[in-house]
Amino acid sequence: MRKIVAITLCVFLSGMTGTFVQGQENPWEELLKKEVEVVNPNYKPVLGTGVTFSDFRGDIRNANTYPAIGNAGYKVNVHMFLDPRQYIKSNLYFNQTPVTVNQRSSQNPSANLNFRSDLIFFGLTFQYDFKPFINENRVRPFVATGAEFLYFNTKGDLGTGSDVYYYWPDGTIRNKPFSSPEASVIQRDYLYETDLLKSNMNQGLKRYSRNALSIPVEAGIEFPVSYRIALRFSLIYHYLLTDYVDNIASKNTPIKGDGKNDHLLSTSMSIHFDLFSDPKTRIQNLLFAEVDFDYTMYNDEDEDMVFDGWDRCPGTPKGIPVDTSGCPFDKDGDGVPDYKDKEPSSPSNAIVDLNGIAITDDTLAYFFSFYEPVERSKVDYYLKLYSDYASQGRKKQKLPVPQKLKPADLNGDNIISYEEIMK
Repeated sequence: MRKIVAITLCVFLSGMTGTFVQGQENPWEELLKKEVEVVNPNYKPVLGTGVTFSDFRGDIRNANTYPAIGNAGYKVNVHMFLDPRQYIKSNLYFNQTPVTVNQRSSQNPSANLNFRSDLIFFGLTFQYDFKPFINENRVRPFVATGAEFLYFNTKGDLGTGSDVYYYWPDGTIRNKPFSSPEASVIQRDYLYETDLLKSNMNQGLKRYSRNALSIPVEAGIEFPVSYRIALRFSLIYHYLLTDYVDNIASKNTPIKGDGKNDHLLSTSMSIHFDLFSDPKTRIQNLLFAEVDFDYTMYNDEDEDMVFDGWDRCPGTPKGIPVDTSGCPFDKDGDGVPDYKDKEPSSPSNAIVDLNGIAITDDTLAYFFSFYEPVERSKVDYYLKLYSDYASQGRKKQKLPVPQKLKPADLNGDNIISYEEIMK
């Protein structure tokens, strides 16, 4: 068991290490890539799919009519822009939505009617998104209209088994006509198996076409989820150029309709995918890296071939050879460059003056004995004194030089310089 755990852990760590190393490879290649916005992108057709809820409005109706509570159907569509400014879209779609209507009446038994029909629409609409008045990156309202081809196949639930439904004035459904003593109460099975056009229960209508045209009018809003995905919610009114979807018309039927064409009210919710259009941005491969340099860092004021940003010894006289840090060579390492050093081979660790000449022990002893040392209690005072001196940019201080140090102020400028100390 321990071996299995150890092997699994090793494989996991090696995979993590490989991923980390791969992520760290070629960091300079990123400088040769630039993300640029696509100018005049090529827009391709957008695919969409969604669900619809429809409520039928005709010669017979449900007791409650709400477009959002109707039968659920599905819809697929393809849309694309028609004009270069992308103001108008064309929508080509297929929509199958079932409608079921059950009308009950206790006062008029003959008005107890029902039907179910699968409505199939093939349509083309033209959509306007209110551009350029509304920013395309925000929620956009839209309106659309066009034309559609409709196919319907209306069926009814007229009986169960061998029994036909008879609606009595008392509100019950029985298997015999009204006042028949042998009538029994039955229940509907809600199976719409009877083709109303072909049956003898078609209310005396002549044969009619199952095909018709329709005019849709749509209004809704569209939410851009991302550059390639959008959600759409809309309300659609279908004006059907037929009065036969419910198998009732205003002529040649015992039940008279209102003489108006049928219509349908639908709500639609759909999601749309822009899979083929050009991206919003592209990665451009550069021949040269575009780096936002601070060009002051790449000056070479002393012309020693070392950029000022990395030059540790700026101001080197022209023609003086320097090392990779920009400092003149100092062979004996005494802090005085060779071109100034009057003693190029000073002893190791020797204390030298400004000319690179080693100071003898006697000179050092004389220097330390000439000046009286500072008392420990006054060290903070002198530290503050020299701190103020440095913060003011080596300007003359208002504080006087202490009396004991005045012999070192050779030029009397109230400042003790490094050169005066070394003399």
